Amino acid sequence: YVARKIYKENLHASKTINNFYAKLKGRVRWRKLQMSVRALHSLGRAYIVRMHVNRMLEAVQMLQLCARRFLKRNNVHYTKVKVALYIQGWFKGSRERRLMKEAVDYLDKKRKERFRARAVKKAQNRWKSLMIRRRFKQLVQASNTLQQFARARQQRRHFNSMKSVATGLQSGFRGLKDRDRVREVRNAKMLQEEEDAVFTANKNEAQNLANLNAGRAQGLAGGKSRNFRFDLLDVDILVAINDVYPEGWSKNVLTLDEEVAKRGRRIKSVCVGAAHTTALTDTGEIYTWGWSDCGQLGHGSHQQETKCRPLETLMLQSDALDDVVIERVISGKMSIKCVCAGEDHTLALADTGKVFSWGGGRKGQLGHGDFKNIAFPRCIQGLKWATVSIVCGSNHSVAIGHNGALYTWGAECAMAGMNVSNNRAECVNSKGDISFPTNMKDAVKTKIKRVCCGSKFTL
Repeated sequence: YVARKIYKENLHASKTINNFYAKLKGRVRWRKLQMSVRALHSLGRAYIVRMHVNRMLEAVQMLQLCARRFLKRNNVHYTKVKVALYIQGWFKGSRERRLMKEAVDYLDKKRKERFRARAVKKAQNRWKSLMIRRRFKQLVQASNTLQQFARARQQRRHFNSMKSVATGLQSGFRGLKDRDRVREVRNAKMLQEEEDAVFTANKNEAQNLANLNAGRAQGLAGGKSRNFRFDLLDVDILVAINDVYPEGWSKNVLTLDEEVAKRGRRIKSVCVGAAHTTALTDTGEIYTWGWSDCGQLGHGSHQQETKCRPLETLMLQSDALDDVVIERVISGKMSIKCVCAGEDHTLALADTGKVFSWGGGRKGQLGHGDFKNIAFPRCIQGLKWATVSIVCGSNHSVAIGHNGALYTWGAECAMAGMNVSNNRAECVNSKGDISFPTNMKDAVKTKIKRVCCGSKFTL
């Protein structure tokens, strides 16, 4: 049974394969037959097209041959017709001229008149063309003359403009050289005047200093000693100070020394700024004189003081929360133990440990949290603890607290790139200047005993 089943399956498979092969073979035979028929069709169509084209070419050639023969016959016919017509016309004309002699003479006369008219017109045209050419040549010459004149005029204008420019440049260069020469002469004159003014000022200061020392020596010789601790040894002036100190700097010091001597006092220290001077007596009184364009004199105004003037507004600017200061203000015994001057600002240290500042504050050197000038003393609220020492640079200030802490404020160039906390960010401007006392504890880990300032640095 199994063998019969396998045999039937193989038989069925072989029949299927035979049928598929027979169909495939029939399709291949049909395809070949179809391709052969198509090839025969293509050959037949090509043959028919060639035959049709050949017949058309033969027809065209035949038509061309007929046309050429027709044109040739027609040309010969027309030539014969033209010759015959010409001969007929000549014969008829000669016969008519013999029969109509008067008309021929009239026509001949008219022909001669037309010839003369044409000759006259031709001569006139010739003459007109001659005149036109002559006029054209005249116009060309005139235009050439005008163009030459215009070019010459334009060149003259260009030359004149270049000449004026050259003259202007030469005059400008000569004027520049003359102005430079005048400027050099003026600078030399100003320098000589400045040197003369400095020499005169040094001479006057030396004379005033000699008078001061002579007066003191005379006082000592007369037994009127005031137990001087400080003497003015020398005054050296590098620039003219006539505008700042018209009567001389040492004369003001001499006058102040005489005034305080009448009250039994003496000058303890003198600080000099760019254009102002501050003097401190042994009793804690402050005198200022010089320029006050930024309020550096502390008198509440910007008026120049040519003579020593006591600083009276300091009594009204103390901290009201301090009982000692309140008592000093009421009794009028505010005492200053130290004073220092920057370029255009001043600091004062009271015996209570409070620090006062006034003058120029555009770079924050006053320490009040803003960048404004102040013309009267004002207590620095940022220094909470007692201060023992103060120093000024040109545009920055430094203070030492009682515990050795170092505080700085002012111009960025002297602040060593300090960082300020966010709650004091409004006290720093775009240039990095700080207008509030800042503790240097991050930069300086030890206690500070003494500090001094240069123009843009601190030691």
